[in-house]
Amino acid sequence: MPENLNVLFITPKTEEITQFEGLIRDQQIPINLFPANDLATAKGTIATEKINTLVSDYHLPDGSGMEVIELAGSKPVLFIAEEGDDAIVAEAFKKGAADFITRDDDRQYLNRLPNSIEYALNLQQTHQRLEEANRKLKKFSAVVEETDNAVILTNQDGLIEWVNKAFCKMTGFLAEEFIGTRGEQFSKINEDGPSPIEHLNEVLDKKKSISYEAQRRKKDGTSFWTNTNLIPILDDDGEILQIASVSTDITDKKAREKELEQAKKRAEASEKTKEEFLANMSHEIRTPLNAILGFTELLLKTELNAAQLEHIKTIKVSGDNLLVIINDILDFSKIEAGKMELERIPFSLKELINATQAMLEPKAKEKNLKFKVAREGSFPDVLVGDPVRLSQILLNLLNNAIKFTDEGDVTLTTRQLANSHNILTLGLEIKDTGIGIAEEKLPKIFESFTQAASDTTRKYGGTGLGITIVRRLVKLIGGSINVSSTLGSGTTFLLNLPYDIHEDQSLFDGLDTSEPEALSFDGSIHILLAEDNRINQRLAMEVLNGFGFTVDLAENGAQCVEKLKTGTYNLVLMDIQMPEMDGYQATNAIRNDPDEKISKLPIIAMTAHAMQEEVRKCMDSGMNDFIVKPFDQALLYQKILKWGQGDTTGTGSEPELVSPPQATILDLDYLAHIANGNKAFMAEMIEMILTDVPIDLAEMEKHLEALDYERLHHIAHKAKSALLMTGNKEIEELIKLINKCASTETDTHKLPEYIKKLITLWYAVVPQLKEQEQALKQG
Repeated sequence: MPENLNVLFITPKTEEITQFEGLIRDQQIPINLFPANDLATAKGTIATEKINTLVSDYHLPDGSGMEVIELAGSKPVLFIAEEGDDAIVAEAFKKGAADFITRDDDRQYLNRLPNSIEYALNLQQTHQRLEEANRKLKKFSAVVEETDNAVILTNQDGLIEWVNKAFCKMTGFLAEEFIGTRGEQFSKINEDGPSPIEHLNEVLDKKKSISYEAQRRKKDGTSFWTNTNLIPILDDDGEILQIASVSTDITDKKAREKELEQAKKRAEASEKTKEEFLANMSHEIRTPLNAILGFTELLLKTELNAAQLEHIKTIKVSGDNLLVIINDILDFSKIEAGKMELERIPFSLKELINATQAMLEPKAKEKNLKFKVAREGSFPDVLVGDPVRLSQILLNLLNNAIKFTDEGDVTLTTRQLANSHNILTLGLEIKDTGIGIAEEKLPKIFESFTQAASDTTRKYGGTGLGITIVRRLVKLIGGSINVSSTLGSGTTFLLNLPYDIHEDQSLFDGLDTSEPEALSFDGSIHILLAEDNRINQRLAMEVLNGFGFTVDLAENGAQCVEKLKTGTYNLVLMDIQMPEMDGYQATNAIRNDPDEKISKLPIIAMTAHAMQEEVRKCMDSGMNDFIVKPFDQALLYQKILKWGQGDTTGTGSEPELVSPPQATILDLDYLAHIANGNKAFMAEMIEMILTDVPIDLAEMEKHLEALDYERLHHIAHKAKSALLMTGNKEIEELIKLINKCASTETDTHKLPEYIKKLITLWYAVVPQLKEQEQALKQG
């Protein structure tokens, strides 16, 4: 019963009012009683007090129960009837009485009166709720009747109770064809998929709304699509009274989705065509370029007169420039397609700058230019980011600066622009005293295939993509690039690049150590070369024989598979595009051969496709390694040594690390051997080693920290080729151990020690490598 209930008790029997007052007081019933002996007093009380309910005799001295009902208005009225007042009670109910209670001689009805009052109140509240619900339903019906959505009301037994006009308009059926029928009528509009009855049963089971799309059928057979929401209407006890089905016609939306899907497929097909074109273009250009550069390198190793040497050098420079153009186009396409991914590994900015300087100084000297490197202030050196892409940015900008400067100098300056929250904003300034750029041309130099002047391409060459690639890479990193220039007075590029600061700033610090004997090669590697192009056959045979290897030739994949069954080889050099059976098919046949000597034979792919997807495809097909045409002869040699005489299966015994005897740290006999004494070639190889190895070592540490032994094995294999060039036996043994542990995932607890020692040995070798590089360049 509600607290502080105000009850007006109308009766001339004063003693009953007194008795009822004592009852509610003794039983602490929360009723505030307002007595009235006649109708006139009751009217006065109603006017001045907030009465919740009325209890009244039907017969009053100055009126009747009907007048009490009128006086009460919407308030519930409970009548006290006498024995034999059945007819009067019935009439009172018709007029709106909430209840009645019969007076007995011993006044026991007074004990029942509080419950009767509560019942009357509850009954009134129920009536009010029903009236409110009825008002809302009428309002809802009026709104729903005019909506464009098709609405169906179904009871819990699947009987359709009501549909709106929109349903009839949407389906073409009349309302009477559905109202009063069971849910099976929905089969008339179901096109395919689950029946609406199944969805109704799901709502009945879960008592939750569901939404679904379905294809429907109109009365005339026309198909259309709807999005339908089935909403359960629950009573106070959580039981389902009805299910409302609200459907929206989404036929146009579905048509647009289909058009978008078709457009997406066309775009994907176009992108695939573009990738295939670029891959084929790369292959078609690289294949003859492989022969041009390969035979050029062979000629440079022979005795030539001055004129011949000049001509051959010109051919090599032109070939190298063409290779740069191809790489620019492929990089640009990769960035455009959103497939350029940045690594996040620790690297030494100082070492990266030094390597860049070492690579470009010879070009600057050729033009009698001063190449300066400056570092303003002190700031962290070991950063986290993608050192390869930073090198690419610097090389692009500095190569351009040297190319477009005929006299004066080119300067690279590094500075700290900001250092906050463990992030360094690195400032790079590339300044030259070259031809400069006209002010009106400055905004255009970042555009694709655009150069500052119409005669630039003719005079200096290039694609006009280098600066575009730089800008895209800078954007990928999250930095900015600006340019200022004066025609005839030089150009300045300013870059802001954010990098995380590595927590260990001593990561790349080197320590002194000692070095054992140099690596030697016993010359017993037997290679099967699978290559269909006659020129490339000739080149590869010349190069491989020059290395001291023995070589057999297979002119296609089928011949390669057959020759493996009759000959004994250490590895296969496998071209990808060949007639009858290509490199992938041949590799598959080899890997599935029942003879383990054949199935486990190392295979190195030789591909003119430089796209990363093609490289990944080579590795996924079962090949062990790859080299891109035009191939670097030194790199090819390293890969052959790695797979042709190394323990590539991981089944050999682990070599012991022993303390080496005191000896010189660096021994370049090995490098001199593979370079045939060519000093310029040796200097170039050392430049590459100094650039690549720090990046590889940082990646190895990163993968070790992540316990990613597969990636660690991959990068250790990659680093091994360059590390062998140092001629350091202990470095060779360490990289073999790291490969062994990572590939087999055994003794992985030793990896931190091995990698730390390898890094120590490497940085002990670096100063002497640089010294030897300078000596080779000067003499």
